[in-house]
Amino acid sequence: MRPLPLHSRRMAPPLVLADPSGSTVVRPPWVFHRSVLLVMVHGPACAACAHLVTELLERASAYRTWEVEPIVLRSGPDPFPHPFLRQLQDPTGATRRAYGGGDSEVVLACLDARGIYWEGWRLEHPDPVDWREVSETVRWVAIQEPECATCAAEPAWEQGPGAG
Repeated sequence: MRPLPLHSRRMAPPLVLADPSGSTVVRPPWVFHRSVLLVMVHGPACAACAHLVTELLERASAYRTWEVEPIVLRSGPDPFPHPFLRQLQDPTGATRRAYGGGDSEVVLACLDARGIYWEGWRLEHPDPVDWREVSETVRWVAIQEPECATCAAEPAWEQGPGAG
């Protein structure tokens, strides 16, 4: 897994999605009203993506107990056959590109409830997802960051070494 080239703790790019009629809609990431793990994949016809979504479903209940909703953004028109998995369509790949995924086959991005990007990764098939790293990030965004509230730059930090 390679990190996405986005700046952490900044507003995430908007989501460019297809609505049920097939029209393109742009949504700001904070419309979900809770933290999300965006998982951008091809679709169920891709065996590697189908396997990844199965692995995601094994973790989804834990993520939901932390108030983080896993959301699959698929490029293909056909949904995954999982009724409890929230799915949206990114038909042109605009969202994947906006998140710095480029031509990567899989992109994962963790956003908090305010739409702030925290961390994300891109990978190629058949590279495995490091679910431990993803879960630690999801848990941090959901539990520790809101509790400690120290994840903003302090003025002294912005000045750098020797400032004063």
